[in-house]
Amino acid sequence: MSGARAGIRREHGPGRWRGPGRALRVALIAVLGAGLSVRASAAVEATTGGDARTTPALVRILIEGGDLDGAAGELRRLDKLGRLGGRQAYAGWRALGAAQMDSGDPEQAIESLRTAEALAPDSEARDSLTADRAIAEMASGDCAGASLILADLGGTAADPALRRRASVLGGVCALRLHRFDEARRLLRSEWETAANGPARLAYEQLDRMLAKAASRRPRSPRVARLLSTLLPGAGQIYDGDWWNGLEAMGIDGLGLWWFVSAVEGGAVFEASANSGVFLLRYYRGNLYQAETRARTGNEARDEATCRRAERLIPELAGTGSP
Repeated sequence: MSGARAGIRREHGPGRWRGPGRALRVALIAVLGAGLSVRASAAVEATTGGDARTTPALVRILIEGGDLDGAAGELRRLDKLGRLGGRQAYAGWRALGAAQMDSGDPEQAIESLRTAEALAPDSEARDSLTADRAIAEMASGDCAGASLILADLGGTAADPALRRRASVLGGVCALRLHRFDEARRLLRSEWETAANGPARLAYEQLDRMLAKAASRRPRSPRVARLLSTLLPGAGQIYDGDWWNGLEAMGIDGLGLWWFVSAVEGGAVFEASANSGVFLLRYYRGNLYQAETRARTGNEARDEATCRRAERLIPELAGTGSP
């Protein structure tokens, strides 16, 4: 299992893990496991492939022993002493970045992979590391930053397969950012030609879901507040919260009845004071509730669409272009 994949799968890490949520990790595992991500197995490559001969021995031992801070310190020490060649530095920082992802520390992995990226021997290795770094950005919760990296990679990478993989990962980022039109466009580029059967049905369902979400008009918090200003409860009904809206109107009617009854009984001052204080406090709270519900309702609907879409991604992984 690659370092990036294991790091994303891990539910908890050493203190600094701040993953954006289980749903995103599930989606990423599906994408990575189906071969739609870049090759992120730098740790294995560093100990079994050509990089094994160039990774400093002590650094490799420290990484295998789990002392990642020590490995980073050793790489810096060797570089300061001038004993670290370009190929050694590249192999060492790349292996360290993959190990940091495996340990659930994507923030540190980002720095290590960025250093390795600057030392990459060729454009193919640099593009692969750029995608690895984008995965680390996603794992750390910075989908906006990852989206920018993947958009650039999708337009400049020489490898067509890498460009397609960047497109899919960029679609997952856009999904998490609730940019449904962008997610639909990016995911369509990979999965529109999905095979017949369950995968095709999943794609069509995903495409319809994202199209509906992209065309959905969010409810305006300002309109909700204005409606509740004119008639307390109307803003909640506009938000789709009929129960609270009708309840607010009932309380308004009850307060008005109380005031009229008190006035008819001759207690004009007392009725005005008590009803005024009650209705003013309730009125202000009603405005706040209408505005807040409109805002949180938009977020809740977008997040529900995101979760439903992410559940379809495992069915689509691996069905795109070869």
